[in-house]
Amino acid sequence: MFLRGNETPYFADRLFGNRFMSLIESFDQVVDRNKIYIFEGPPGSGKSTFLKNFLHRLENYMKTEEGEIYDTTWKIEKALFSEEAGTNHNAILVTCPNHDPPILQIPKEHRKELLYSLISDEDFKVKLFTEKKYKWIFKDEPCTICSSLYEALMDRTESPLDVLNMVFPRRVHYSRRLGEGISVFNPGDVVLKEPVLNPAVQQSLDELFGDSNRVRYIHSEYARTNNGVYVVMDVKQHNKDRLLDLHGVVSDGIHKVESIEENINTLYMGLINPQDREFLDKNQALKDRINYIKMPYVLDYKTEVQIYTNNFGTRIRDSFLPHVLENFARVIIASRLNCESDALKEWIGNASKYSRFCDPHLLLLKMFIYAGIIPEWITDEDRRSFKAGIRRKILSEAEDEGFMGITGRESIRIFHDFFVYHSKMDKLINMQMILDFFNKNQELKERIPEKFLESLVDSYDYTILQQVKESLYFYNRARISKDIQNYIFAVNFDIGTVEKNTCTGQIVEVTEEFLHSIEDYLIGGKPKNTQREKFREEILQRYISNTATEIQLDGKKLSQSGLYKELLEMYNRNLKTNALDPFKESASFRNAIKEYNTRDFLSHDKKIRKDVTYLIHKLMNRYKYTENGAKEVCIYVIDRDIAGKFE
Repeated sequence: MFLRGNETPYFADRLFGNRFMSLIESFDQVVDRNKIYIFEGPPGSGKSTFLKNFLHRLENYMKTEEGEIYDTTWKIEKALFSEEAGTNHNAILVTCPNHDPPILQIPKEHRKELLYSLISDEDFKVKLFTEKKYKWIFKDEPCTICSSLYEALMDRTESPLDVLNMVFPRRVHYSRRLGEGISVFNPGDVVLKEPVLNPAVQQSLDELFGDSNRVRYIHSEYARTNNGVYVVMDVKQHNKDRLLDLHGVVSDGIHKVESIEENINTLYMGLINPQDREFLDKNQALKDRINYIKMPYVLDYKTEVQIYTNNFGTRIRDSFLPHVLENFARVIIASRLNCESDALKEWIGNASKYSRFCDPHLLLLKMFIYAGIIPEWITDEDRRSFKAGIRRKILSEAEDEGFMGITGRESIRIFHDFFVYHSKMDKLINMQMILDFFNKNQELKERIPEKFLESLVDSYDYTILQQVKESLYFYNRARISKDIQNYIFAVNFDIGTVEKNTCTGQIVEVTEEFLHSIEDYLIGGKPKNTQREKFREEILQRYISNTATEIQLDGKKLSQSGLYKELLEMYNRNLKTNALDPFKESASFRNAIKEYNTRDFLSHDKKIRKDVTYLIHKLMNRYKYTENGAKEVCIYVIDRDIAGKFE
């Protein structure tokens, strides 16, 4: 709604998007006519763009079949009052300035009966007569102009049906520019309190009824936005007076125009900067009628990146190593967050347990949650305790964030300065460049929470380490399955035994080397002999007490047993975890990566060429690295011993 089809898109992050949709859904339950909805946000948070796009889409929606609405036009034949022929030239057209829906012209006591007889959809009937959002159909009154016309015409006709035959629906198209259905007032716009008159229409009505007071065609400026939207842009200057005048209208839904009462049912909206809120808070009567919707600076790093790509083009991504652009956005967002979080303390407890992956204030974790992500380094215990209540508490803290720190406009300028400088280099933008940029700018550095930049590098290192490991991890399902089944088979025999495993059809020679080769992945790391012996004994006992029974009595295959499935999970997990071990200290492996896709690459061992090719291709295909980017990140992981950092 805020992006497509708008001249200037508004990027709503996940937090504001949920907040806004909750507001809209609340209208579906019951339209609170006694509220003014004020969108509060600091300068540069995009309030004006949001409102402009919202109203633009509302105008366009009303032009569609789904969004069409109608108001009332009266066509009064002069023949009722004289002998003239009933032609269009001898009829008066009176449009309801309050945008009354035609259904309101039917007397209230007859509406339910009429609609029940007209509507054949039984399911919709139930909704119509029971749901709160349709109550207006049965309780609202027409405006005083339409009421006066109805009563005056009843004196000249034989039945209400004759009067209602003069009611015609008119398709309504709201227009902000014309002030029709949508009116937007800037602080400098003078308040007009004089009633709105139409002398030509009034003269025609007076001539028809012979009485200047029978039907008074008079209304206020509020009439034009009845059943529409009334907006004040910034609570300053004349808009302060407008809000004070609105108090009575909002409270009672009635506005007095000379001696006439207008029924007003309007969506009142306003924009405000936090520093201007004092005026509203001081006025208790007005304060009670206001519903604030927070519009802080963007707190979702994905949305912040969208803003950069919108301003500088999607091709800027090609200049960055994967994750680096997102990390630039995280630095900006860190300046907007509160460092203290009671909800995170309640959930995580001691933040130091994540010190290898996250900053001391857990801002990175908070950013993940604001983006709808639980990072993979969160423990299983904390994952299980992340209940709905904790999630709501964390998200509710966003209500008080994003009102300080680097503004939206500043962020675009800062990114521009960074990108223009580094994009000229013949090298992909990496994390070191981000560190240097923010560390060298003292004014910017002071706005970033302490130790955040260092922790951001740790988080980045962990992420790319997992990607490199995953890309080295060559999964041969059939071979691994046979290895595990042969291992379970082998622990039943003494060292030196040679037997055929009927489950795999392979001859198994039980040696320490064979058992070690499997145990290195099952146990993980470099287990001691005592650990190996204890592990083998446990596997043997479980096989005898459970697995053998599953096979013999239940007719299961060894590969269907619980023991096999557990060992398979352990094997795969450790295989991935230790994928880098054979290459960490291999100069040939490092050189092969640097020389990949060059003539020198052919001089390397066939196995190394195969492993490096698999690694580079998987990084490119799965994680969207360029070839140079994949080579660079691999060298980074090896040279800085990133694997050792997280052991």
